[in-house]
Amino acid sequence: MRIEELIERSNEARKYKKDGYDFSRHIKMKYMPYSKKCALVKSIVDSTSYEEVNGKKYYKRDTANMLFVFTMQLIANYTDLEFDKDKVVQTYDALMESGVMNGLMTQIPEEEISLLRGMLDMHRDDVELNTRSLISFFETKADAIKIAMDSINHVLEKPEVQAKIEELVK
Repeated sequence: MRIEELIERSNEARKYKKDGYDFSRHIKMKYMPYSKKCALVKSIVDSTSYEEVNGKKYYKRDTANMLFVFTMQLIANYTDLEFDKDKVVQTYDALMESGVMNGLMTQIPEEEISLLRGMLDMHRDDVELNTRSLISFFETKADAIKIAMDSINHVLEKPEVQAKIEELVK
């Protein structure tokens, strides 16, 4: 079912039915396999944590966008609903404004959402540690640093450089 149709049916049900619309009928799965969870979390972090400047990718954490993408991925993966991938922001706004988002999210098992959020936080922390820490920097740059240090040592060992250093130290 298209999101627009769901919103319309939900609005009608609210008018005419005491209990409102049954969102549970749109849940296509209650459990996402672990490997798919890992792939989903990685794609969310990768798509919301980098900015390209002059053809080079830089890490730039965008938590608000990450929450948005996470929420829409839950809808895309756990429900049978169809929406235009080019109008994701408008779809999100329509779901939120109509109250349908809450109706859908309460049908996705809380354990699944909680586990995915935890995995998302852990993966984001891993990316930050693996790309932003000094230890990671030195581990990945160790060969380049060794080459640079060897070059510097080679220059420092020259007799004329040694003589200049001794002259400056006096």
